[in-house]
Amino acid sequence: MDVEPYDRERHDSMVVEWLTRRGIGTEFMEVVPTKGFIVADVAAGFLFQTDSKMALIDGIVSNPESDADVRDKALDDVFKALFVLARRLGFAVLWGFTPLPEVVARARQLGFTVDDERTYTFGVWRLF
Repeated sequence: MDVEPYDRERHDSMVVEWLTRRGIGTEFMEVVPTKGFIVADVAAGFLFQTDSKMALIDGIVSNPESDADVRDKALDDVFKALFVLARRLGFAVLWGFTPLPEVVARARQLGFTVDDERTYTFGVWRLF
């Protein structure tokens, strides 16, 4: 599966379409960070950088019309690409928020420590 860096010019319309199909507002597109990854036609995710040793994973979205197995693999691959990038950029911790139990489950499966499933926090993943 080809995971490639997100390019706003090439990929924004695809992500807007997915958000719209999922009934999610497109306001996120106003703050899309410069760092992110996409598996074309399937899934995308982004890394918000801070001036600390913590980065934030957000904007995880997928094409609701893609094959479920392909989508599952693509989402894992996007997360893993974000982990590698964050480590390369020198971040020590990744943090994320979500109201979606499916994203909490994926984060836990990928090594995040989940501290409280009743909030939007899905935890942190230690990079080193």
